[in-house]
Amino acid sequence: LLLQAEMMDLKSRVDGPAQAYVVEARVDRGRGPLATAIVKAGTLVCGQHVVVGAEWGKIRAIRDMLGKSTDRARPAMP
Repeated sequence: LLLQAEMMDLKSRVDGPAQAYVVEARVDRGRGPLATAIVKAGTLVCGQHVVVGAEWGKIRAIRDMLGKSTDRARPAMP
């Protein structure tokens, strides 16, 4: 995937509201509703309100692939 993206010279905007694909969503006993998302364009910021289908909510925390907390998620950030 990375090789193909590099060869095709794919770019994405990082400013403005985020557009993302929700891959998985579930309810965790300790943390509440969780969603795994891939950011397509823009920047996903902690504290921002999001709409997924007919549901909406506020982002309480963003974690990267390693489980470390971060305050924003940009395109191509695992």
